[in-house]
Amino acid sequence: MRKSVIFGKINETSVILGWHIKNRAAVWKQQLAKQNRTLALCSASECQIVSFAEMVFLWTSAGTQIHVKIVHKSTSVLQLSVENVEAHRQRHTLLVLELGTLFCFAVCMFLFRLNVLHALFVLPIGTLVYLYNNVIKSESLVLVKDFALQCSTTFANGAVRNALIPMEYVQDIVINEVFFNLKVIFVLQVLTKGHLFRKKPVITLLQQLKPALPSLKIIYTELHSVLELQNC
Repeated sequence: MRKSVIFGKINETSVILGWHIKNRAAVWKQQLAKQNRTLALCSASECQIVSFAEMVFLWTSAGTQIHVKIVHKSTSVLQLSVENVEAHRQRHTLLVLELGTLFCFAVCMFLFRLNVLHALFVLPIGTLVYLYNNVIKSESLVLVKDFALQCSTTFANGAVRNALIPMEYVQDIVINEVFFNLKVIFVLQVLTKGHLFRKKPVITLLQQLKPALPSLKIIYTELHSVLELQNC
């Protein structure tokens, strides 16, 4: 009697396991069919587009944390951005320094009542205001194969500065070593050609945030995967 109960439990467990495996196999089969259908649709329409948003946490040459984000990528278009994670903190620090300088100015004017002190505070206040309005929020690159490469700089105050390089004037994109603030850093540069850029044979990309070498390697690889240029 005990053996029959044991065998009954074993048979019941086998049935449950068999049903579970069969169910999982059906789910996997459906997922595989969907993937094959998607691939078939892409092949039929010659669709080779890979559109995704991949974000990597890295640093600049000065140690500032940044996000390197691939916004869109296809066989002929690449859009990526380098975002300054510490932009808000930098503006907050500058604002505190600016308010502290104004407070010192007000105290000195109240205690000494000297007009000469105006000149002593104009320079630091003006410098802090300039730095506050020119904190870099992000830099982005948009590459359209056989058309142009656009580099955009977005400031924390909302201003945007764009630079466009036609692809017919791009000879190569390389990573170079340069001296900056008495140290050697790596930068991403465009080697130009043609009469239009005769006075600018080299143009530095992402020169405001200055991403470190690991960031530049990612950006370099993505750019060359679209350009299909020979690595240097």
